[in-house]
Amino acid sequence: MAEPGPAPDPSLEALRRAHRRSYGLGLLLCLGVPLLLQALLGRGIPAGDADPAAVRDVGYTFTGLTFLAAALALGRRGRALARFGALEPSRRPGALARGVFGTALLALPCSLWGVLYWGMAGGARNAYARAFITLTALFFLGFAPRWPAWRRALDGSPPSGT
Repeated sequence: MAEPGPAPDPSLEALRRAHRRSYGLGLLLCLGVPLLLQALLGRGIPAGDADPAAVRDVGYTFTGLTFLAAALALGRRGRALARFGALEPSRRPGALARGVFGTALLALPCSLWGVLYWGMAGGARNAYARAFITLTALFFLGFAPRWPAWRRALDGSPPSGT
């Protein structure tokens, strides 16, 4: 009969559960809200027909705001992972959940910008409006720290890309 391996660390399991919960909720928000908004474009949300020059300028502004949100997400991610190992164990699940869910909250305005863009430009810029809305899910998937990054941070390894 094979010997059982060492018992799993209960604090590590609590962290893993906190990550699954917060990542799942963030993913649900960042996939569900855009899908709902995509369905509402043209049906429940009226299309606009603003001046093309104004629409272009607003599009540049929204693109800049998206890049700003991405920079904020990367900064938050780096700080959260750098401090994670030094936290007392009872505070780690909350810090992990805030780190992951905070990324979802930074991603959600992209959907709002898509809806506003649609309200200004309508069918003339349909693809751009839908791209802003779709970016929400991609933003979350790209910038939310996954479990291996938190595990490395717990061990004191420097943060990396995942």
